[in-house]
Amino acid sequence: MLASGDDVTCLACGESGRPPAEADFIQSERTAAGAYTAVASQQWGEVIELAYEPALVAGALEALAGKAKHWTLVSSVSVYASNSEPNADESADLLDPVDLEDYGQAKVAAERVSREALGDRLLIVRPELIAGAGDGSDRFSYWVSRFPLAENDPILTPVTDERSIAVPNTAVLAESANSAASARSATGTRMQILKPILSSLMFCNVVTGLSHGGR
Repeated sequence: MLASGDDVTCLACGESGRPPAEADFIQSERTAAGAYTAVASQQWGEVIELAYEPALVAGALEALAGKAKHWTLVSSVSVYASNSEPNADESADLLDPVDLEDYGQAKVAAERVSREALGDRLLIVRPELIAGAGDGSDRFSYWVSRFPLAENDPILTPVTDERSIAVPNTAVLAESANSAASARSATGTRMQILKPILSSLMFCNVVTGLSHGGR
């Protein structure tokens, strides 16, 4: 968005990092009273919401929904009741949001409160599980790091027959969200899923890239 010439303001507590120097940064604890005072007096062409806690999402909506032309909520494929159905689409059944300590259920609740407040001004993006820089879960990097640690010893992997994998990263997600936000016309719900590759090919690529000499 900055590259396109948009004026960008980031509102966050600032504990996990800082925005680019070209963006305005408003440091605010979103659970505090008056968290949005610094941004609630102006109109916004786009608001991008990343939070999953329904209380945070609802607080932002209360302060800014009437000031935004378009709103993008970054949700997650974790909202789906089942992850075992191949080629499921956005219409698949969702979790019942009864335990808001659960990430997927909290995202379902966040989607619902956003849809109620914004109607046809809302785009919900549901990306796959994200890997790469900034991912503290070690979901993908675990596998990559095993190979150099093993040196030339054999490595046991899951069965890869007919299994596939897609590994989106934050840069891919940001580019997609920014494109939709810039258009300010995209609404509804979209899954963001990369074209998968075979798991066996992924492991072969890791072996080749790291020059692993084992099996």
